Formats: sequence, structure tokens, C-alpha cells
Amino acid sequence: MVDLVNDEDITDINDMKEFLRDTPQPRELNEVYIKLFRHRIKGNPKVNITVRDSIFTLPDHFLLTYSMTKLIAIASRSLEILAVSRRPLSVNELAYAVALTGCEEPPTRLRDIEAILSPKRIQQLIEPFVTRYNPEDKTLPQIKLLHRSLLEFILRCSPAEWTNALIPPTSWQAEVPPEVAQRRRANMEAQLLQACATYILLDDINDHSLFSGNEVGFDSLPHSDGLFDDENVEDSEGPEEPEKPVEIATFDPVKEDMGPFFVYAACYWLDHLGKLHDPSPEIIEQVIRLGEPGSTRLHNWADQHCRPECTVSPKFYFAPEELDPLSLATLYGSDDVFCALLRRADRFEGASPLSSGPAPSSAPRS
Repeated sequence: MVDLVNDEDITDINDMKEFLRDTPQPRELNEVYIKLFRHRIKGNPKVNITVRDSIFTLPDHFLLTYSMTKLIAIASRSLEILAVSRRPLSVNELAYAVALTGCEEPPTRLRDIEAILSPKRIQQLIEPFVTRYNPEDKTLPQIKLLHRSLLEFILRCSPAEWTNALIPPTSWQAEVPPEVAQRRRANMEAQLLQACATYILLDDINDHSLFSGNEVGFDSLPHSDGLFDDENVEDSEGPEEPEKPVEIATFDPVKEDMGPFFVYAACYWLDHLGKLHDPSPEIIEQVIRLGEPGSTRLHNWADQHCRPECTVSPKFYFAPEELDPLSLATLYGSDDVFCALLRRADRFEGASPLSSGPAPSSAPRS
């Protein structure tokens, strides 16, 4: 409500009374969300028309429609991604996910995505709908939806439709059948899955290894002073100093040229795969490429998958050498994904089957 008052720029007491009379109360939160969404869209600068578009002579009202449509799409995708994300996202992570879901053609390099990022605009558009733990640090995973009621409303109806004046207000309050909400959630899961898969399939992720075996072996040792000191030496001078906490070795995938969205994509794309219904041929093709046995790409995302907090020591057992597309679909995919992959068995014929060793175990799903 405070954000909405700020957007309306209300300073007069009589205007405030009128505003409060006309504004839906908390029992009608959906209408408040709609009103906030429309004000955010109207209050943002218009999208710049590209050089390619400017060669046409267009009326002013068309340019306004073009701008508004693009803003609505960006804001809608941002809220839908947050509705199904498995953890809070950083501003950069969200910007990459939004850009990947809006690409007309799949990018091949990180620089292709960086050219279309809009983190500041995304922040401005969705600010009233999210909570942030530390607004100053854009690298921390800190953005999540403001309230459960907002999540339920997004599952009921796409934010892209909230600006549709042709939809009667009473329809926002109507209950929707569970299967409708379930189908809509599956579509949003597929949207974020495709963003994760497209990101991992970038050439940058296959160019070099995330880290070498020697680095993992050395850095996974506890980091503390006096690790190799003689345990039998007694210090009789004064009281004992408290033990220093053991420093856990970590790594930064961004410094390894994997980009800001690599951690989320690698750690959670299998979660989204398990919620997928009626997968498209494009997604199945992506799953096959992501599970290509022996590839640098497979080793990179698998090494990151078992290190969701970027600790050098893995959080759980997950061996990339035991993975292939069919094993991934068997262990983590939905029934629809498994059946679709079986129908494409010719695509990965000759791939090594799952070894007789212990099956990869995933982190507990939250």
C-alpha cells in the first residue's frame, strides 16, 4: 500500500482519503497487485527503439504500444521466474534468466546474453513485488516474491494479463480448477528449465574445466593454521587460545568465466526437469546434449551441481562419469521426459549405460 501511495504521488490529505476509499482492502489483494503492476509499467521510461526498427515510419501510438508491450513482457517473465525458482535469486541471476526466456534465437556465447540484459529496468518494474535482504549487494541471492498470495495469483493468471482492461475485475477473484494452476505451473517450470539448459549449452561452459582435479584435492583440505604442527608439543605459557574456526575452501564460478547464472542453472535444472509435462522436442534435444557422456560441459555442470554453495568439497555424491541422457531422465526426469527420451533413443545410441557403481544421489529437494 505504501508503494502504491508513492507511485500515485499523493501528498494532500483529501486525495489520501479518496485513495483509501477507492483502493481494495487486503481481502482483495489481487486488485492491489494489478494496480501496482499497472503503475510500475506506466511509471518507467519507454523502451528504446532499436536502429533496425527506426527505419520504419511509425505513428507515436505504435511506439508507445511497442514500449509498453516489452515492459509488460519483462515484468511478467521476472515474476513468473521468481514464482518457480528453487531459491532466492540475485539481480544478475534474474536478469540472465529473463533475457534467456526472451531470446528470439538461442545465444551461443555469454556476450550474446550480456548485450540484452536489463537488470536496472527489472529492478524498477518488480520492486513492489519482492523482498530484498541486502539491496546494496547485487551478487547475493536475495530476491524472492513478497507474499504467498502473490505466488498464488501468478499461478492463477499470468502478470502479462493484469493490464488487460477487457477482463472483468470479478474474474480476478474467481477460483480456478487445480488442474489449471498445475498446468500453468508446469509451463513456468518449462520456461525456467529452458533458460537453465540454454545457459549450460553456451560454448563458454564447454571451453574449459571449472577446476582441475589437483585444485580440488588440495583445496578440499581443512584450512587452518598449524595443521601440521607436532601434536605432542605442549605450550606451558599462559592459558590456551580458543581454536580458530576451520575455513571452508570455496571457489567463484564467475572468475572461472562461467558467468553469473551458472550456479543456479547447474544446481537446479534437474529439479525443473522433474516437474516437466509434455516436453517439447527442443527441450528433449537439450537434455540429450547436456548428458553427452565424457563432455567437458557435463563434467562442469555436474561438478557444480553437487556444490550448490560453491564449496570445493562436494556436498553430496554426484559422479559425472556415471551419467548419460537416459540415466538423467530415469533418476530425475518426470514420466513424460523419460518416455519422450525413450522415443529418441536413436539420437544417443551407443552412449555408455549407467555403470554398476552406486547411483548418483541428489541433494534433498526443498
